[in-house]
Amino acid sequence: MTGTLNPDNSRKDVDREFVLYADIINETNSWLIDQSLNLCRNPQRCRQLFDQKNESFISDTLMYTINGYIYGNLPDFHVYDGEKVAFYAMGLNLGLHVFGVQGQSFTFKHTRTHGVVFGIAWFQGLYMTARNPGRWMIFCKVNYHFNHGMAAFVNVMPRPGVLPPTTIRRTRRYFIAVEEIVWEYRPSGRVLARVGKGSTERSMTEERFFTSDEAVGGRFVKAVFIEYTDGTFQRRKKRCKDEKHLGILGPPVRVEVGEMLEIILLNKASRPYSFSPFGLAFTKDNEGAFYKNDRYSSEVSGAAAMPGQQRRYTFTVPWDYGPTKEDPQCITETYQSFVDFAKDQYSGLVGPLLICKPGTLNARGRQVINGRVFGNIGGFDMLFGDSLLFFILGFGERFDYQNPVFEGNNVQYAGRMVDHVTVFPGTSQTAYMTPDNPGNWLLHAGQLESQTDGMVTRYNVDTCNRPLFVSGPVFEKTVIRRIYIAAVDVIWDYAPRKLNIVTMGDLRDPNTPGNLYVRNTDMFIGTQYKKTVYREFYDATFSRQVQRTEKDNHLGILGPFIKAAVGDVIEVFFKNMASFDNSIYLKNLPLDNEMSKHLRNGVKPGNMKIYRWRVPERSGPGRNEPNCVGYSYNSPVYPYKDIATGLIGPLLICKRGVLDVYGNRMDKTNREFALAFVIFNEANSHYFDENVRVRAPNRMNLDDSTFQQSNNKFSINGFIFSNIPNLEMVEGDTIAWYTYSFGSAQGAHSNHFHGQTFIRTSALSFRDDVVGVVPGSYETVEMFADNPGTWFVHCHLGLHMSAGMLDTYTILPRNHRGPYRVGPQRLRRPHIGRALRRRNNIRRR
Repeated sequence: MTGTLNPDNSRKDVDREFVLYADIINETNSWLIDQSLNLCRNPQRCRQLFDQKNESFISDTLMYTINGYIYGNLPDFHVYDGEKVAFYAMGLNLGLHVFGVQGQSFTFKHTRTHGVVFGIAWFQGLYMTARNPGRWMIFCKVNYHFNHGMAAFVNVMPRPGVLPPTTIRRTRRYFIAVEEIVWEYRPSGRVLARVGKGSTERSMTEERFFTSDEAVGGRFVKAVFIEYTDGTFQRRKKRCKDEKHLGILGPPVRVEVGEMLEIILLNKASRPYSFSPFGLAFTKDNEGAFYKNDRYSSEVSGAAAMPGQQRRYTFTVPWDYGPTKEDPQCITETYQSFVDFAKDQYSGLVGPLLICKPGTLNARGRQVINGRVFGNIGGFDMLFGDSLLFFILGFGERFDYQNPVFEGNNVQYAGRMVDHVTVFPGTSQTAYMTPDNPGNWLLHAGQLESQTDGMVTRYNVDTCNRPLFVSGPVFEKTVIRRIYIAAVDVIWDYAPRKLNIVTMGDLRDPNTPGNLYVRNTDMFIGTQYKKTVYREFYDATFSRQVQRTEKDNHLGILGPFIKAAVGDVIEVFFKNMASFDNSIYLKNLPLDNEMSKHLRNGVKPGNMKIYRWRVPERSGPGRNEPNCVGYSYNSPVYPYKDIATGLIGPLLICKRGVLDVYGNRMDKTNREFALAFVIFNEANSHYFDENVRVRAPNRMNLDDSTFQQSNNKFSINGFIFSNIPNLEMVEGDTIAWYTYSFGSAQGAHSNHFHGQTFIRTSALSFRDDVVGVVPGSYETVEMFADNPGTWFVHCHLGLHMSAGMLDTYTILPRNHRGPYRVGPQRLRRPHIGRALRRRNNIRRR
């Protein structure tokens, strides 16, 4: 921004600036690895292990660094008490990182948080006002990264009189004990909820509950936080009906800005534990985290309670630790024991912390946090039309980011109306819901493996004889958007052109990077697989398929665009022309329980079913969002297998008046592109056995790791190594990009557009060139094409990009005289137009 910098290039609006580069550096990929091996104590042995690609040796060369240092060896970040500090955080190679500073709080994108997420090629600006002199640990809150050394220190030096003392309006006191219990993950002994039909075989988690002499089963000894009524610790505070769902979590701890929080902790367990909140201010004497405060001392600091001991902690909430004006009334943080950061979490010592604006703490709210598996949690009962708050917490390891999906209803989150909320380990989110769709609904993980392994429960919306309503105004003339879609079998080629566009090498050459993913012998399948995809037809006879044009050729393996505006009804004539049960489920749109059951049971091969979805206001773009936003659709019958087989597609919902009768946009957007970044694991496909039999007939060992890796296709729209057609636009065009991810825990992608920037708008607008998506999520960004040329678009994770998750898009110069022109692109579909006019008395424009 103009006027921000001083003549010496320092910023006028902050006191200190630091660069924070967090990364997992694989030294075996360095150009200088040969020289590094010579530094080994036994160079000959190290070279042998390197040549053998020994997993343990390779693992030891992964450095979990902050600015190139591990285990606190980075020179301290020195600041003074009261100074405003800017951190410029970034990651480049591997891993999603969640950074926080003990005893401090960040402002990030105008919101308050303790844990800030940044990943591959994410560049974030974090701001904090330093408080409480002392040496505070700054660390990655992903357990695996922290345990492997991703930590450093911020040294806050005293400077009296800079910050006014915090006025304490009130003290809130909690009496909490740490106790050891036997926890049952599945107390009913049954599977009470499942996403889709599941599998004909038991899932891994289900299998663990069929105990044998070698299996523990679902019962484990845990340590948990339990609230008591007073300091005698004689009477437990009974959890009310609204808190039944909390399960293993500690009691919700609530505090307002300007208040003091006092925790009386009694350790009834068998080892030392502590109480350590994130997002609150405290002195070093009240810090529950254990680490070396002095670089040159062997002593470890931290306030813990020994077994049988009672300990008092006090914390405050200064104004610059509370919710910002862009935040909800209460923001969600967490507390835990921090004697051993990871082990204390896994033992069960975690709980929710709510930090609220003054005078708002009595607002009615409900916490939605998991603690059981396969629907055994209970307590998710709510009333139609209620105003609900969901406080969603994330803990765990490097792949433990979660994307809880609310079926049947949706939530308001970060200025958007969506059916999912993304949380990463060490982060927490707050979402609002006004349930307007009665019934019994699934709440499940967005990651397919987590769904299969039991991260699913149910919530119930009861009317209690309340009058039903439809969100948003109701119009007399409803536009019905009808489309004919079938699930059809195809032979799909991931790479029709087998060229590595980075090295310009022939991918069929065994020496070319990427050859493994196109290898076609009697032992490897190659790039052609039998798959099932969604395709559009002209009418209900399903005799003539709609041929794609230059406008939608880029969709590749994806189904057709399904488009509607708020107030419309989507009518899908669906026919299953494949050989297994499947259906089509449109995300973020309301449906009733009967329709949900039918969608999950699926349509039998050869049969047809008509599905109808209304598009209420709450399923459309938010007030500040673009005119059209992208959601997705897929088959929910066997989600793990259906998606791996190819049954996915883009859904676009627009504001009223944006679409014409043909589904074309009438605003200033010239082109629309949907990009699905998906790792298709062909081993999970319905047709995997057939593909092996037909295309790799001599393959006997299906467990061979090289063969397994060859069947992971790191694709964009089902293409690898730059095979997407027609990603073209003209200089001056306004472009809408809809990005998606589906699949497993490895499906977190940092999607980078070279040569251009875009605007991502939700509650606020931000300019960027990287958009992140995780499985089950979707993002909409808008770009003004002003830099002619051919540019890369790719996942910035090196492993994904080297395996083929990259392509190019072209911005043609303004004076280009080809098939693309400046101005809105129109695609007339007479079969759709006639149906709409006939049903809605719409005259041709």
